[in-house]
Amino acid sequence: MSFKKLAGCLVLGAFALGIIGCEDEERAALFDAQECINNINENLSQTEITTAANACEAKLNGASSSEAEAIRCSAKLIAGGLTTSRFVDAFKAMDEGQGSKEAKLMVLLSFTGTDAMVNARSMFNACQKSGVPGLVFVAGVSLSGTSISSIYGSGTCGKTPTNPNDTLCDGQEVENILNQCKADSSQCNTQDIGNSAIAISDAYCLGDNADKDICKDIGTAITNAGGDPATIGAQLLNLLDKN
Repeated sequence: MSFKKLAGCLVLGAFALGIIGCEDEERAALFDAQECINNINENLSQTEITTAANACEAKLNGASSSEAEAIRCSAKLIAGGLTTSRFVDAFKAMDEGQGSKEAKLMVLLSFTGTDAMVNARSMFNACQKSGVPGLVFVAGVSLSGTSISSIYGSGTCGKTPTNPNDTLCDGQEVENILNQCKADSSQCNTQDIGNSAIAISDAYCLGDNADKDICKDIGTAITNAGGDPATIGAQLLNLLDKN
């Protein structure tokens, strides 16, 4: 199943169970927006995909239910370049080469371009409001990766993709980024990394997920930092480099 349809399944499932208490007009807007997302051609250029995803989000007409936020989250992720192929490539690349698997995933799922941080923060807010653990995890990972990559100004590893399915970083490049961030964490938006870690901890790192490496590192960072987001972010950067 493609990522862009995952949020749609969550929304449609909620409709089927009758747990959405919105009016017919909002219900129609949600269906229209999700259908629009499902029909985005991911073989287009990134500029065209971004335009299409933004148009789909606009179909929500300002709806703010958790289901609407899930669709908005999906649209913003796609607009930021996180297509289905990009997700597949990122998870495959985690196990290739040297370096921290977690850090590689973060950087490979980062937003690019001159407005990368602004767009990533907007995406993160929508995904967090959705309350869907999986979306919160992806959003936090992506915002953290965008924050780490921001040391290059724009573009992951100093590159801006012309194709949304490009794999942008290898293990050595990720290690270089981490080293630069550790040397001067003020350049890597550690507060955003910390806020992402807190959100992932609260929404995703529960039950069996608590035993995953990334959740263990996040828990350690939060404990050691005493709850301060910027300090959590700096702590997490050091822990990622040890995996």
